[in-house]
Amino acid sequence: MVLAWSDRVGEVMEASNSTAKDSTALRMAFLLVAAVVIGLAYNSVTPLGVALGAKPAKPIDSEPAPSVGTGRGFQNQVIQVSWKTDSDFHKEPMLLAEGPSGKKLTWEETQSLLAANQIVLVDARDSLSYQTEHIPGAVSLPETSSEADLANFASKYPPDTALVIYCNSLKCPMGHKLAATLRSKKWGFTNIREMPGGFAEYRASMQHR
Repeated sequence: MVLAWSDRVGEVMEASNSTAKDSTALRMAFLLVAAVVIGLAYNSVTPLGVALGAKPAKPIDSEPAPSVGTGRGFQNQVIQVSWKTDSDFHKEPMLLAEGPSGKKLTWEETQSLLAANQIVLVDARDSLSYQTEHIPGAVSLPETSSEADLANFASKYPPDTALVIYCNSLKCPMGHKLAATLRSKKWGFTNIREMPGGFAEYRASMQHR
């Protein structure tokens, strides 16, 4: 009788132990499933999550930096700028074209040439008149200049320099006389035009602006 009771107690204890083991295994399986579900949910809502099956991003620093100046599109270009001086101007004289009156030029024609730095404008009036007022850009060489003054002028400007000479007005003969002097064999200037209207024509054009 005692032995039968003892066997019964053993069976009950074994059944209890088996039930406890099965319960523990079920709990562990439940925790594992819960952990996987929570992980997947977190991965879907955060930018830091790891995409399943995605290849790791290539580090930015792994790409070689482009070399400067080695490609065909980075060839150095040298731009040369040339500046013409007065001496260069005289080396390349412009042959003055004849105006509507032959070798005579109007102020409008003279002004264009002067603005383009293609001529030397010469004031044949006396020094006092030049100092009082003259056409901007003109140089003074009075018709009554001495041999020394003419020689000094000739040393600054070669014989083929484009010259335009003016005096006071149409009635003023000084411009024509100076042009004749400079064309003489002694001085040999060959590229001379006259502006007969002279300073009066220039003043009139300024008043009408």
